[in-house]
Amino acid sequence: MVSQELMATGQKNLARWYREVAQHLAAGLPLTRAVVNAGGPARKERKRMEQELTAGRSWSDVLNSARWLPPEDRALLVAAAESGRLVEVLMPLARKRALLAEQNRRAVGACVYPVAVLHFGALAVPLRFLVMGETETYLAQAGTVLIPLWLVIGVLAWGAGGRHAWLQMLMRMVPFFRAYSRRRALADLAFTLEGGVIAGQSIVRAWESAGAASGDGRLQRAADRIAAAAREGNEPGATLSDENAFPDDFVSLYLTGEKTGQLDENLGHLAHLYGEQASDSLRAASAFYPKILFLLVAVWVAYTVLSFYAGYFGQFEELLQF
Repeated sequence: MVSQELMATGQKNLARWYREVAQHLAAGLPLTRAVVNAGGPARKERKRMEQELTAGRSWSDVLNSARWLPPEDRALLVAAAESGRLVEVLMPLARKRALLAEQNRRAVGACVYPVAVLHFGALAVPLRFLVMGETETYLAQAGTVLIPLWLVIGVLAWGAGGRHAWLQMLMRMVPFFRAYSRRRALADLAFTLEGGVIAGQSIVRAWESAGAASGDGRLQRAADRIAAAAREGNEPGATLSDENAFPDDFVSLYLTGEKTGQLDENLGHLAHLYGEQASDSLRAASAFYPKILFLLVAVWVAYTVLSFYAGYFGQFEELLQF
């Protein structure tokens, strides 16, 4: 479940804060000043962090009290501070949140047109009742469509904000969104794994955190098995080769990075690759579904109008027979 503070902060503000904190630290500002000077989240939240750090609280305690930060990000930031690589970890976190902000913006933008079309249909189809002076009937007919529509939109927005499992399952049943959900999960896993490697986390902890961050049950179970094997002293790459949950390019680049010492770079490349593929799937969905919905609404309106006039002329013919 995502806290209200995290939902209010938003991906775009998180990306800005991570990026600007990294820039301030690289410029030589102390952490107490960097966290408050960086924009993005509400100033009262940033000021609270500054006051807690000044009062002598540990970085990990300060982060854990900042409920507007995602749990997986907090764990990475704690490990990064302990290893002295906070700046290096903040930058991939900023890229991840910026990508998610762009995808969320595109998803909302894609929904505006079909929702507007549905509203048009709901208001236009029973318009004849309004013309005939039957206002209550018109409102009842329009409300029959609009009220359930608003409820569905509200539930979907709530589910998207918290990344609830039921919404992920629903998306996997829908073409284009199925590919988007899968690729976004892989991107989130690669981003978190990259951050864990850069921060100096143990590979066991890095894989556990990455699996949880993916939001995908299949990937999380595979990541947990890889972490369990690593805990017993096995190389994650060897176990990864036996997991069907990961695409061939993921396995190949991970194994190459593991052998060459460039694992963080390869994971960054994978995160960017799957993030772009997720965006492509979202673009395809935003182009396909509004057209289908517009066609259905047009057929619905045309059928209703023709049915009305057919009934009207039928009554007119009956009158002529008398």
